[in-house]
Amino acid sequence: MSASAGEGLRQVGVGAVVARQGRLLLVRMAYGWARGRWVIPNGGLEAGESLADGAVRELREEAGLQGTAGRLVAVRSLTAASGSDTFVALAVNAAGPPAPDGHEVDAAEFLDLPHIKEMAAQGSVVRLHGMIAEHVLGDRPRPRMQSLPALDRQGRPGVATVYLV
Repeated sequence: MSASAGEGLRQVGVGAVVARQGRLLLVRMAYGWARGRWVIPNGGLEAGESLADGAVRELREEAGLQGTAGRLVAVRSLTAASGSDTFVALAVNAAGPPAPDGHEVDAAEFLDLPHIKEMAAQGSVVRLHGMIAEHVLGDRPRPRMQSLPALDRQGRPGVATVYLV
């Protein structure tokens, strides 16, 4: 049964987790629901695109870097009245300095965990992406699965289940 037959929204997004020398690449969104907030390079899958290809494409589009996708880092499953939204984060190896595209993102930087935590405390980092940063860069184990209250893109309440791999 298709979403148009009453099942609600179904989306799959993918993100590129690029870590180097104790720092994680984050980009600052220039539009949409996350405008002004920092995230890992990410976006929705295109028709017929694999998770790996989507992560590499988003990295190229948003940060100007070429890369190769590797292992699974995290999965977030959001369920709400509007439907379901799944986000998959993959580790990506990439070389060179990031360059924001100036359209989707207006900044791209490799940041260390203390800086990311400070920005997260100010609300400048999207919660899931802060959790991924702590998982990748932190030295304390985090719960492998957490269910958290969340809002869908229309601002309606839902539940986000986050799996850290």
